[in-house]
Parts: sequence; structure tokens; C-alpha cells
Amino acid sequence: MSAMDLQSKDHREILDLVDNLRSQGVSRYIDLPEIIVCGDQSAGKSSVLEAISGLSFPSKENLCTRFATELILRRDDEVKVAVSITPGPNRSSSRAEKLSSYDPHIDPRNPNLEPVIEGAKIIMGISKNHAFSSDILRIELAGNTEQGISGAPTVKRMVTKYMKRPRCIILAVVSAGAQFAVQEVTELARVADENGDRTMGLITKPDKLDAGSDMEKAYFELAQNKDVKFRLGWHVLKNRDFSMKNATSAERDAAEEEFFSKGLWKALGPRYCGIKSLKPRLSEVLKEQIVTQLPSLIGDIEVGIAECQEELEKLGSPRTTPGEQRQYLYNFSSRFRSLITKSIDGIYHEKFFGVAATDEHAEKRIRARIQEAIETFSQTMEANGEENVIVEVESSDDLKPREIERSVYLAHVKNTMKRNRGCELPGTFNPMIISELFRDQAQPWPDLVRNFKSRIVGIGRDAIEHIIIEVAAPDSVDSIRDIIFGQLQEIEKGLGSRFDKLVEQCTKGHAITYNETMIEKAQKAQAERIKKNMERKLDSSWNNNHMTKETVLLWMTEATESNTGAYAASLATDYMQAYYKVSLKRFIDDLSVQAIEHDFLQRLPDLFSNDDVHRLSNEEVDQIAAEGPESSVLRKNHNEKLAAFHAGLNALARLSKHGASFKRSRQVEDDAPSKRSREY
Repeated sequence: MSAMDLQSKDHREILDLVDNLRSQGVSRYIDLPEIIVCGDQSAGKSSVLEAISGLSFPSKENLCTRFATELILRRDDEVKVAVSITPGPNRSSSRAEKLSSYDPHIDPRNPNLEPVIEGAKIIMGISKNHAFSSDILRIELAGNTEQGISGAPTVKRMVTKYMKRPRCIILAVVSAGAQFAVQEVTELARVADENGDRTMGLITKPDKLDAGSDMEKAYFELAQNKDVKFRLGWHVLKNRDFSMKNATSAERDAAEEEFFSKGLWKALGPRYCGIKSLKPRLSEVLKEQIVTQLPSLIGDIEVGIAECQEELEKLGSPRTTPGEQRQYLYNFSSRFRSLITKSIDGIYHEKFFGVAATDEHAEKRIRARIQEAIETFSQTMEANGEENVIVEVESSDDLKPREIERSVYLAHVKNTMKRNRGCELPGTFNPMIISELFRDQAQPWPDLVRNFKSRIVGIGRDAIEHIIIEVAAPDSVDSIRDIIFGQLQEIEKGLGSRFDKLVEQCTKGHAITYNETMIEKAQKAQAERIKKNMERKLDSSWNNNHMTKETVLLWMTEATESNTGAYAASLATDYMQAYYKVSLKRFIDDLSVQAIEHDFLQRLPDLFSNDDVHRLSNEEVDQIAAEGPESSVLRKNHNEKLAAFHAGLNALARLSKHGASFKRSRQVEDDAPSKRSREY
């Protein structure tokens, strides 16, 4: 049985596609379908890879590899083995360059990986007691002939990271030479693959079990998928023991076949025992995983392309000359103006604004937040804008905070009218009294308006901050922010002045309105008061047989105020309250239109205009837009990433063009895709 049994003609195009994506560098950014071999120390992972590939992996007693090994098997006309190291994410650039240069010679006809792995340990800086490395040893094997966890927290993190990749198949290796309960790999697999949908269990070293023992029976039931259940089931593999360390792959396979032909394991059946049946099982599993994941893989690549393009647009072209720097600022200005205008106009179709179903991007939507703020302010003014809430109650004990009995308030109005009396006739009042009463009633307005103004300013600042971060390159965010927020302060001052002016006009000037609803409101209040007075008298005398028409008419007469001073005070109060309601609505409209719209929102798009950029000197432009090393590195990385994604998408397009079938086959023998494994 050769390693090339993991190939399938029916699915060659799909498998070539996955390898093509990997060779294009897509796997650096998006997880591709693969099989990861993981297990506790000395569980037999290297022996598993050796049995599958035919390569000779080190398998000394007490040996621990201390780094991940990536094995890629592909069919090719030329027999060859390529070895390289993928540096870990925390390596410095100089160290990463040294690791990437590792290129040991290996005889493809007699591949022995022990010196290769020992050499990798040296260049990775791994000593006997050294911690595990995040570097990956990559082995690519091509040809057409036979070729053949629990531990340190670092290992757990590394293994769990790979296990959690939704496109990977977990081959969880468990050694029958140790108690199952102390081997942590299945627990880690359950955490990463909660339902066991993409995990296959593999039992090694069954020859270490005493025939007929309880432990042998327990591992046999485990292999039957009765104890720890995985959707992909279990398999049993006999490792090369010490006496066969120099045996060929064929000799190793023959010894394994003989072992499983007798004893308890014979009852398990050949499908679940030995390397001969493991290869097609893995083939089927990997093939199905590739076919299943292709649609989401296309989606991930398309998302990756869009994200790269957005980041590159933000970075712009290289900024080394004054002209390039100024052009970058022009581009920023146009994009800034476009986004903030759409935010103000309530046009949220761009990706920047996110979705409305969550609050994650709410701060970017100026119009929505402004509308909400105005509505909340209107409700606050309705509830808390009056200094005194004038009510009619039977007892002063029933009064709530800020409430005042109407009779008490009328007494206050009468005294105020005496001090402001002019030439008006008895029973009338000086029109100026309305202005004075209104001013007293509107005393809470300045504080409420001040808080409202702070909220409006905050809404603008929040959105502008998000837009700057979205549009500007990282190395120019701070300098651009300083300029924009400096100009924003001037706009905020103008907004504050407009707010103050509107408050002053409304509360300190004459009580003037041409809104006829004011008279209607005053008359309605008077009629309502007469109605309530009549209701009280009718309720008290409804069952009285002495109630006559004359009595009712008398009550209606008594409902009017006979005292001219009291009548004037009551009338003035009614008109003040009616004027207050009219003025409040007008005031909120004025704040919304004159202040917020005209003096604030309409000025935001010009915070960083092309005219501003044009007026900057070359020295100022350089200070703002000069490119730092960070942007240069980011641009290079994003261009590389974009190229990899485009190459991957083109490969997918070619696959579609040639009409490759994505239908699953149920014939295990006919389905033997390329094998890609990692050992942990």
C-alpha cells in the first residue's frame, strides 16, 4: 500500500485546487482542509505518519519532537522531498529569515527524517529542556512509487488552536500502552469539536495490552465507538516496535496484518484495523471535508479580497514625495467628506456603517443618533422644563416634587401683577406679566439645553473618530485627528453660541407669538376647569331630590370668578401656560433647525476639505502625511495577501469553468485524496 493510495482520480481536480491554493499562499490567511494528527507525548504520532507516508520518522524512547510537523503528500512524475520551516508568529524578521533558509538535503529514494528533525531542532534553538516551539517543520513528498497533549500549557494552546479550525479533521491518537483516562487528547478534541463531527480516534500500540485483560476489552469497546463516540469512528494501528526499528515499510505492514488476523482484534474487522484500511478511510474523510468546505472557502476568499482592498485604499499609494503626500490628503478629504455626508443624510448602505440590527456600529450613524437625541430632549423638556407644575389637589400632602397648588400659584401671580400694574382696567392684566411669568417658568431650560448640546457634540465627535480611523492610514491618524478636532472645536463654539442665543431670545424677550393655537389652549384650559368644578357639584347632589334647574344655573354662575384680581390672575396663568406650550415646541424646532442643522451638521463635511489641503505648505503636508515604516510594511503585506487571494479565486474560477463535480462519492476505494497531516 503506497502513500499514493491517498489519491483519487475522480477528485484530482479538487485536490489539485487545494494544493494550488496552498502553494499560492492562501493557507497563510485562511485555513484549508487538512488532517491534524495529535495525541499525548509518546502516543505514537510519528509512527502513524511513518505508516501513512513511508517516511522514516524518529521514534526513539522518550523522544519529544517539540514542534509541529506539516506533511504534504502529492502525486508527481518526479520523486522528490522538500523540507522547510515556517517561522512562528513571534519570531523577529532576522530570525524568521534564518529559519526560512533551512533546506536540508534528503535522499528521496531512501528518506530518513531523523537528521532533518534534529537539524530543525538546532536551528529552532530547541534544547533538551527547552519549551515547545511555535515554528512548523514542513515536509512535501511527491512521487509515483511506494513511499511509504497533555503537557506544557504552550503545547495545549498550540494543539487547541489547530483543533479549533473548522476545516480540519482531527485524528486523535490514543496509546493503548497507557491508561485511557490519563490521556488528554480526546478531551481537547471534545472542546474543539463539541459534537465529534470531524474527529476520528486512532488507537496505537494494541500489542502492549495483555490478551484477555480488562484493559484490552476496554480499548476494544473504545474502537467499536461505544465509549467515546465520534461521528468518524475509531481505528486501530499497530506501531513499529523496537525489534522492527530497521524493518522496511512492507515488513512493518505485514507484521501489522498478521497481528490483527488473530485474537480479539480479529473480531473488529479489517475496515477498522491496520494501515491498509486507514489510508482509504482518511481519504474518504478528507475528500468529504474538502467538498463540504469549498463553498465557505470561496466566501472567505472573497471577504479577504474585499478587506485587503479596503485596507489598501486606506493606506493609499506610497507617500515619499510632497506630491504623493498631498494627493493622499486629497483622497482622504474626499473619502472623509463622502462618509460623513452619508452619515448626516442617513444613507447607511456602505459596509462602514454595519447593520442596524446591532449597536456595534451605532456611533457611526449621525442622523439616527441626532433624531433620537432630539426626541429624548423633547421628552425631557416636556417632563422637566417647567419650574413649577401647577396642579389642583384636595390636599397639599398629595403634591409631588416641583408641583404647586393652583391657588398658591395664583396668589403669587396676584402679587406679581400688583408690582407690574399699569393702566389696565380691572379684571385685565399687563401683557408684560406673561413674559415675566414665562421667564420664571422656564428657569430649568439653560441647564437642560447645556446637557443637550454636550450630547449633540458627542454624537459628532464619535462619528468623526470612527471615520478618521476608517479612512486614514495608521501612521497619519493622530496628525489628521489633531487638525480635524481643532477645527471641530470652533464649530462647537459656534453651536454653543447659537444655543445660548436661542435660549436668551426665548426666555428674555417679549412674549410674542402669532400661533392661534395659544388662544385655543387657554380657552380649553378654562373650559376644562369649569367642567371639573361642575362635576364635583353634580356628584355631591346627584341623588338630592331638591336639585332644580335654578340650582344648576346658579352653579354655572358661581363657576365664574367674581373677584376681578383673582380673575385676572387666573386668566394670566392660563395664557402663560398656553404660551409656554407654544414656545416650547417652537424652541425645540429652532434648536433643531437653526443650531443643530445649520450651525453644526452642515459644517461637518468641510472639516477637512480639499481647499484646506491646498492651503497647506509642503512642510505641513510632510508632517501630516509622511509615510512611516508601519504603513510600508502593511501595504506590502496586504498586497501579498491580495495577490494570494486573487490567485486562489482564479483557481476556483478555473475549476468551475472545467465543470468539476462536487458530488460526494460513497465508494471508499475510489476516493483517495491527497493527504495533508500535521503532528502535534
